[in-house]
Amino acid sequence: LEYCPIIVRASHRFSCSVEMRSGTDVVMARKTAECMQLISKMGSDTDPDAPSHVRDGLGNFRFCATACCKPCIPFFPGAKGPSLYSSSSSTATSTSASTSASTTSQNSSLKHVKDQSVSFAIGLENGKLAQQLLSKTAHIEQISTVFSDGMAQALLPIQTLCDSLPQQAHQQPKPTVTTTTRTSKTIPTPSHKFLGFDTSLNPSLDQDGGSVAAALEKLPTLTTFGQRGTLAVAAELTRTLQSLPQRHHVRCVGYQGLMLPVCEDQRLTELVRAGKLTTVHLLSVSGVCGVGLDTVPVAGDVGVEDLMGLILDVAGVGVWGGKQIL
Repeated sequence: LEYCPIIVRASHRFSCSVEMRSGTDVVMARKTAECMQLISKMGSDTDPDAPSHVRDGLGNFRFCATACCKPCIPFFPGAKGPSLYSSSSSTATSTSASTSASTTSQNSSLKHVKDQSVSFAIGLENGKLAQQLLSKTAHIEQISTVFSDGMAQALLPIQTLCDSLPQQAHQQPKPTVTTTTRTSKTIPTPSHKFLGFDTSLNPSLDQDGGSVAAALEKLPTLTTFGQRGTLAVAAELTRTLQSLPQRHHVRCVGYQGLMLPVCEDQRLTELVRAGKLTTVHLLSVSGVCGVGLDTVPVAGDVGVEDLMGLILDVAGVGVWGGKQIL
C-alpha cells in the first residue's frame, strides 16, 4: 500500500486501489486514509515539483478503496483484470486507457502471457442514453421492459463488433535489425476475447444531458433525486441492468449498477451544494445500486479519522451485502 502514491505519481497511465475485506478493519482503513492524504497533497505548495496529472487534486481520481469487487471491472481506479493471481493480493494496480472505453488485460497472468491472449471489457459513459430511455419510460414498472429493450438495442451491435475481432492468435512477421543484416522474425499476434460490458449508468462530463441523477428524475416516481422513491428506482434499474444477460443475451461484467460520482455528475453537484444530498444519502442508495461513494468532495484539511469513517462505511455496506462497491 505504501507504494501506491509512488505509482500514481510516476505516470498518468496508472491507477491503484486497495481492497477492504472487512467493515471493521481499522488498521487497513487507517493506512488507506493516510495514503489518500498523501496523494491529495501532491502538487500543493509543499510539493511544487509534482507532475501535472496529480496537481489540483487530480491524483485523487487515481486511487480508491473497494470491497467485494470481482474480476473484469473496466472502470478506473477500481479496475480489475481476470488475473489468476488477483485474489491473492489486497492491493491491485491498473493501467488506464486513453479512450473512453476502458480496457482490462489479463496478460499479468503467466498462463495468458504464454498463449498471448488478450481479454477486454468495456465501461460505458451513458448518461445521455439513460436520459433518453427513461424519458420514454412512463412509470417504474416499465423499467424492466422499455429501458431494458433500449439498452439491449444500443449494446448488441457493439457486442457483435467486439466478437468479430480475431479469436485465435496468428503469426505475423516482424522485421528485426542486426549489425550485419536485416532479418524477419515471426512473432504471434494476440488473440482477443471480449468479456462484456459493465452496463453501469455512468454520467458524462458533457455540459448537456449527461447526468445520471437527472436521468432518474425523468421518471414520475422520482421528482428529486435523494427524496422518496430514490431507492425504489435505483433498485429496479440495477435489477434490470443485471438481468440483461438473461433477457437479451448482453454479455455483462463489473458493477452493473448506478454510478453516482458527485464531482462528475452536474445534477448531483447541484443537490449537494443546495444541502439536499449528503454522503449518508448516497451510501444508502449504494446499498441497492452497488457502486458506493464516488468522487465525494471532502474538505482539503480532512483528518485521517474522518476518512477512515467513510472507508469503513463503504466497506461495511459492501461486505454486509456481498456487493461490489467502491
